[in-house]
Amino acid sequence: DAVLGDLQGEKAPLDGRELTITRVLDAPRELVWKAWTEVKYFAAWWGPYAFSTPECELDVRVGGKMRLVMANPAMPPNEVVGEFVEVRAPERLVFTSLGYFGQKEPKIEQYTEIDFHDEGGKTRMVLHTIMVHATPDMGRAVSGWPVGWGQSLDKLDAMVAILKMTVQGC
Repeated sequence: DAVLGDLQGEKAPLDGRELTITRVLDAPRELVWKAWTEVKYFAAWWGPYAFSTPECELDVRVGGKMRLVMANPAMPPNEVVGEFVEVRAPERLVFTSLGYFGQKEPKIEQYTEIDFHDEGGKTRMVLHTIMVHATPDMGRAVSGWPVGWGQSLDKLDAMVAILKMTVQGC
């Protein structure tokens, strides 16, 4: 389920929008955590359906950096850089991110919090993200934000299912 914060509508400001998505994943939270924090898994699921992540670096510790490139054949690559603000394995992950969209200056700044709750072998994941800043020309990207995050998390769900099968030896 995705819930977009109060600032909706095409004429609403882009800055300050909030999005909360809750998902229950059929895997222990240690596996979900692994999918969020290990490069080989993260790069495989990050981004909406039409995107890949050909470059990915994660230094998952407080003050550690993240850098990735989101690629889609129909547009310039989007370099995303950020920093981990809070890391409590396997409970909570908080990071900032800047999206450059092929430009020298960032076009989007986000602040994202993810909480992982153990639910008896499953994980209830609550993602809350804030659009700290978006340039006016990013209206279309911001309006597609809930769909993009939803698609990314669909891909995460598939990755976690693969990890779970691997662990169980299926």
